[in-house]
Amino acid sequence: MKKFKPRKNLLREFIFNNEMKQASEQTVKSLLRSIVEPVIESNSDGVVLVRLFDTKGLDGLLKRLDYSKAGVYFYSDMGAEIVNVAQDDIWESTEFAIVLAPRYCAALVWDYGASEVEGYTNINFYLNSRIIQDILKLVIDNSRIDFMPDVEPYSLERRQNELMCEALHKVVDCLSEADMETHITAQSISTEIEKPVLTTEVRKIIHEIRNNLSVIDLHSKIIEKRLDKALKTDIESAEKIINAKEIIEKSTRTINLLLDDLKGSTELQQEKLSTKNMVEMALELSEPALAKKNIKVEADLKDLVVLADEAKVLGVLLNIINNAIYALKENGKLKVSIEKNTDKTVGVFIENNGEAIPYTLQKQIFEEGFTTKHKDGGSGLGLQISRTSMQLMGGDLILVKSDDDSTVFEVILNQAEEGEEV
Repeated sequence: MKKFKPRKNLLREFIFNNEMKQASEQTVKSLLRSIVEPVIESNSDGVVLVRLFDTKGLDGLLKRLDYSKAGVYFYSDMGAEIVNVAQDDIWESTEFAIVLAPRYCAALVWDYGASEVEGYTNINFYLNSRIIQDILKLVIDNSRIDFMPDVEPYSLERRQNELMCEALHKVVDCLSEADMETHITAQSISTEIEKPVLTTEVRKIIHEIRNNLSVIDLHSKIIEKRLDKALKTDIESAEKIINAKEIIEKSTRTINLLLDDLKGSTELQQEKLSTKNMVEMALELSEPALAKKNIKVEADLKDLVVLADEAKVLGVLLNIINNAIYALKENGKLKVSIEKNTDKTVGVFIENNGEAIPYTLQKQIFEEGFTTKHKDGGSGLGLQISRTSMQLMGGDLILVKSDDDSTVFEVILNQAEEGEEV
């Protein structure tokens, strides 16, 4: 059968013919990972077609793809060892990734040359969509080899499946990041307390943390898939697995919220919150570390309503609790209580009977760079960032005391008006 040779770059039209998103280079690469990872992780048969110019940050992904069971074809020059299977150079600056696997198909198309904003591109992506057939036809028609027999086994289906759900979960996370980046770029943000602009290196670290969170989330889903078998044979073990999975998911969501906050959004998301619920969540997330040292927890939690940013407060509570765990020895004690202060504030008191902070150092603990964890790689930023976060909300973080009996920190929050409920 004679191939149809398009006279113009028809692939680019897929970017503009449907509702599109604008994304940075970082987000495009995250989306690329999100549609390829399910095939690699499941070690599934399949076909992956890629046209890619910049592989920086993707070397690991491409190497893992090479070792997978999927057949991989490149439509751009990727080095002497990789064959460019494109017949004619008609696509100009348009790039794409097409993934075909059993009951799972995905396509991502983007073009930096078609964007009016430097460093950004318009993108469009499809999951288990019939549109992928049209994109695939254009790609095959401009191929130097006939790999239709490799493609035919993977018919496009509309049914829900595990691989598609995993990919959708990753895509939603990536698009949230893209929306946030666009929002920050589109408007200038002002705040009463000046904050330094994050360096490129810090943003790269944030991005890598997100990638690892995606891996954690994926393994959480693998645990979930194995629960059915465990429920039939060992109910007690299955319940422990369920609890561990829920803690992993809560921790992942919390870290993502904190990374969003660190990345540059200085706008406070203050709302009416239950102090008791926030403390209970922080204790639950800290449970594995508490159990490792067999630390006894005593909680006296009044359910008082405050106005605060949940992500920031959780970050502060987790930091103080983790510091307490570090200071405590085996079988130590941690006490957490919530009290209503006389100045219309609420105090969360976190007390431990671990090693005291030397009196001569107590005035320095909130200074940037100060740490007592030198041998364990402490950054000296935790308490300083925590206090700044609380002050941004009109609250504070203070050291109440630290002596031979115990160390007590107070997280001060603004109480909501009388009668207000969560």
